[in-house]
Amino acid sequence: MMDDLDELILKELRKDARQSYRRIAENLKVATGTIQNRIQKMERDKLIKGYHVDIDYQKLGYNISAIIAICIDRAKVKEVEDKLKKNPYIFGVYTVTGEYDLFLSVSFKTMAQLNEFITNELKDSAITKSVTFMILGTEKEEHTFLTG
Repeated sequence: MMDDLDELILKELRKDARQSYRRIAENLKVATGTIQNRIQKMERDKLIKGYHVDIDYQKLGYNISAIIAICIDRAKVKEVEDKLKKNPYIFGVYTVTGEYDLFLSVSFKTMAQLNEFITNELKDSAITKSVTFMILGTEKEEHTFLTG
């Protein structure tokens, strides 16, 4: 069970996951040992799954982003998911309800790379339909449900 202190700790880590236990303790006016114990417990419980670098992929030249909706033969959804999630151009694989079975979040440096991806990666016989939605702009892209 998470309590208010755990939520405050997560907010601090969202601001800067590299800050020390001591710094978090100072910011929250709590003992350093308490912060260390709480964070280690959240790591053990897999509430904190890891620490990651937030890269600006556009600065690396990945200016073509899209969401691709695909329909898959029901018996092969897991097989297709397992294959697609290994592709480095795919940032997210989402199983969804409705007309489509999966949404893919992808990013490329060129239209030719996107075209090659669609032509080669989505030619699996289990994929019965795909629709590509080009992303024209991103207003928000982060997991920050902790707002208080």
